Amino acid sequence: MEKKCSKCLIIKDVIEFNKKTKSSDGYRSECKSCQKEYCDKNKEKINLQRLKYRKDNKEQLNLKRKEYYLSHKNEEKERNIKRYNDNKSEILERQKTYNDINRDKRNLLAKNYRSKNPHIMGWRYILNNSLKRLGKSKESKVAKSSNVLLFNKGTISFIHSTF
Repeated sequence: MEKKCSKCLIIKDVIEFNKKTKSSDGYRSECKSCQKEYCDKNKEKINLQRLKYRKDNKEQLNLKRKEYYLSHKNEEKERNIKRYNDNKSEILERQKTYNDINRDKRNLLAKNYRSKNPHIMGWRYILNNSLKRLGKSKESKVAKSSNVLLFNKGTISFIHSTF
């Protein structure tokens, strides 16, 4: 099947046209090469339009993003884990650089968090001191899956489970 481009007026195969479901034949009116040429010439204009759209429709876009995440939660987690493992050294270097540059900002945020959440800080204090007395240290997320930690009226007890 062939189609005529509305920009360059050359008759080309439909493979040379991007799809567009709202058009009568299912393809855009301009060919891929004319579209690319337009995008290259008007890159800044297109970026400004996208930025304006994102700014004007921020809540709607956030809602769509949240709905997508909730419906594809496992896929998103796997993708994030893979991305982290593939780029671990760069990510850690970027974090270290950020932390060095923004040390004062991070300290202020931590101080605000501690003042707003004294109950959490109290539990951390109790947990850490109890662990020190027992001669143990905090376990990783993997190790926590095999142990259940119970908090009962200020006491901490470990129960080993076999699941």
